[in-house]
Amino acid sequence: MLAAGAPVTPFLLAYIAELTHAHSDFLSPSTDSYRQLASFLKGDISFAPPHQPFMVIVSLLLALLDGGVWDTPITSVYRIPNGMSITWDSGVQHTIFPNEWNRATRNAIDYIGQHSIRIPISANPYAALRPIHAFLTHYHLDLQSQIPRHHSLDTATWSTNIFVWLSAMPGPLLDDFYIQVADRIPATYGLAGVNAFISAEAFFRRPTESMLDRLDKVKMHYNLHFHSQESLAFLDDLKQLTQHFVTQSLIDTTVRAHVQKELETVYTQQWAPQDQLLQAILSVSWPK
Repeated sequence: MLAAGAPVTPFLLAYIAELTHAHSDFLSPSTDSYRQLASFLKGDISFAPPHQPFMVIVSLLLALLDGGVWDTPITSVYRIPNGMSITWDSGVQHTIFPNEWNRATRNAIDYIGQHSIRIPISANPYAALRPIHAFLTHYHLDLQSQIPRHHSLDTATWSTNIFVWLSAMPGPLLDDFYIQVADRIPATYGLAGVNAFISAEAFFRRPTESMLDRLDKVKMHYNLHFHSQESLAFLDDLKQLTQHFVTQSLIDTTVRAHVQKELETVYTQQWAPQDQLLQAILSVSWPK
């Protein structure tokens, strides 16, 4: 299934939506909470306790969206009393308490800020507003460009959509494809692991036990094409292999129906709710 990091993305999205609903008064222009938040966003008043849930909500949105439309840097999330525990792909763990501006919450949102907008958030929340707004607006535009195409399976153009479709492929088909990928990567090329470099060829060849293992391969494949810090001679061959695999796979009506079903699930459970949530958060009077 395409829900990268599942159940992280749907769970975190639901948690943010729950927090937003609990503090929905700051989205209603007729309330004191809205007016207080608007005054803070304009810079007329200093950051204060009533604004803390809003900053936690937008920080969690940054965390949710930091990997783009179909990825997330978070490996696990779970509820704790009055808050949430988050584990990142780096192995770092944080706890967030939406109604408490304590050290744990500040450390968590500062880590999020450093990772997504390159500045800590808690030291000067007002200074973080413009980059947060820019980040969320950029993601929202990217998301809205994807939503109309979630039914389309046009493989003629090389784009990040190719990797969305890869993620939605049947598992055994994807396993066979990544054996072919491994065959085309030099044995000497390594990937940066948590503690050491690992062989890229071995990474893509290793057996998978779950769809999350397969998604790890899709994510690393994506990173090779769009985030490599060097020009890799084998990438052109890999690009042709990938586009050919997706194009040929989608000729099969059974595979095509499977992919379309997975995309529809992601649209319903993730992209559409994200779109609605972002519209609500971006509707308040952010600083220009």
